[in-house]
Amino acid sequence: MDPESLRLREMKTDTVTTNVVEVDERPKNEDDASVTSAEKWQPGFWNQFPWLGAGCLLTAILISIAAVVVLVTSNKKAASQWPKQIAPNVILSILNSAASVCIAIAVAQGVAISWWRKAMRGATITDLHNTWSFGSSLSSILLNLKYFNLAALAALVTKLTIIDGVLFQRATSTYLALGPQNLTDISTYPTTLLPSTGRLNSFANDTDILLYQFAWDIDTWVSSAHSEIYLTTGFGECEGVCSLRYSAPGYVASCTSAEEEFVDIIAYAKAHAVPNTTQVNSEFTVSSVDFSLNFPTPEKNYTWIGLNTTSYARLTRDTKNTTQRCPATLMKRQCELRQAMISYPVYLEHTEVATKARNESLSMVNVWLGVMDESTVEYYGFDDFDTELGQFPGFNFEHYINLTGKPTPLSFSSDGGIYRALDNQYATRSYVTTHSNDSAWALSSVGQFASILADNEYDVTNNYTCPWTYDDPLQSIMIGLNSLTFITADDIWNRANYTSGNITDNEAYQDQSRVYVKASQYKSEVHYSTNFWYMGGALASTLVCVLLVLPVYWGFWELGRKVSLNPIEIANAFQAPVLASVHPGSGHADDVVKVAGGHRSRNW
Repeated sequence: MDPESLRLREMKTDTVTTNVVEVDERPKNEDDASVTSAEKWQPGFWNQFPWLGAGCLLTAILISIAAVVVLVTSNKKAASQWPKQIAPNVILSILNSAASVCIAIAVAQGVAISWWRKAMRGATITDLHNTWSFGSSLSSILLNLKYFNLAALAALVTKLTIIDGVLFQRATSTYLALGPQNLTDISTYPTTLLPSTGRLNSFANDTDILLYQFAWDIDTWVSSAHSEIYLTTGFGECEGVCSLRYSAPGYVASCTSAEEEFVDIIAYAKAHAVPNTTQVNSEFTVSSVDFSLNFPTPEKNYTWIGLNTTSYARLTRDTKNTTQRCPATLMKRQCELRQAMISYPVYLEHTEVATKARNESLSMVNVWLGVMDESTVEYYGFDDFDTELGQFPGFNFEHYINLTGKPTPLSFSSDGGIYRALDNQYATRSYVTTHSNDSAWALSSVGQFASILADNEYDVTNNYTCPWTYDDPLQSIMIGLNSLTFITADDIWNRANYTSGNITDNEAYQDQSRVYVKASQYKSEVHYSTNFWYMGGALASTLVCVLLVLPVYWGFWELGRKVSLNPIEIANAFQAPVLASVHPGSGHADDVVKVAGGHRSRNW
């Protein structure tokens, strides 16, 4: 047997005693590394405090707090309110990765401290091996559960930090909603005068015919909803929900206070009975709307549209009064509708359905008249008509449009067509026919508007055997009038300077007439949402992980220098033959390399 094989055999049979050598305090020559007080074995709490591990654990907590700040700050925030360079979920991913690195560093230092403390106390090679392997492999922990220790627990924490990341990622999500307010330009085609809408008859006292272009406006008006405006010119730039004010001609209503009168239909019929007559039929008007076109007079030097209304509100019958049958309050009102410049509140909403206007242009914006609810950013519509303002709240009066001068036969008028359109749409009468010799009655109506005014949710008769209530028509009429004047004023086809046969001139006129109005815009965009349950779970998980790592640091003050699991450092501590002649200032790997860095490893 050769000498080398014999030597290896002897090593297997001999008992090896290992001494951990940490500090060689012998004087060093000039070639050796200098010895300082910091390199000597100095146990103690502050001398050996694991600043790196403690700093990493504290940093992990601070990172989790930063993640909480991101989640709280981003909750219900629109994407436009958040820095575009990096989204909250990306920030959370970076923070989670940084926290995982910090925990891993802290665990590595803690496992090293635990390993060296075991080595100093004379642990077996098995114990030292398990402590080392637990810190480097999850499979080692699972395959050696019976040797589970604090090092294994700390090492397991590095794998559990994935829970923090999952919870933090689940804590943030997105949804679509209207974003914050911003200003945008909306194209309009304003005018200060209503175009001619109708021609007067040969007596100059009524409308003869409606002009062709205005007839199109009537068609658009009838096709439109209650206050939704179809086929507008312009108003197409809104990309979400927009609110603006648009100055255009309209009407202001000057109305007298409603005259209220207590009536009883049956009593009225009996009062009009003729003596010695067995039966008399009598008509009683319960609801009516009629219009009139009025031209300048010495008393009123302006053109105006007259509006007279009658409405009927049923009262509760007095059961003690045996002659009372159908008590009610009859209300009559007289109004003057006069042209004025009105600041219209306009509500716009982007849609996916394109609408084609008369000029063949396409718009994907729906237009409504009425105010927007600023708190909900939704269409609010109209408040009750304000008789003192002569308009609805939000429809601001600017100034009257003076249309003076007495019209001549067959002349053109802007009020004439409006009057005729209102009369055709809203003129109505509802009346009750009664018999003087009994309580029977019959209800009749003229005009389609009557059915809208009738409060006919229930049967025509009730236990009082009386007709239903008829609402005040002024609210509906003024909403319709505002819609009609808005459509008419917005239509550039009915203007004198617009020539339907010359496309080039029309485009030039359209470009010259366009005016951009600033509108408040709320675009639909991504918003961030935070689930605070997941966020709390992630923060709690981080704190638990930190607490589970702390036990592995116990006893760090017993060590006299900084330690690691570097194989060079461990080999030096166990007096490996290749380092037996080396005397570093301390057992730390860096110092060993300084002294023995030139030695070659030996191949067995």
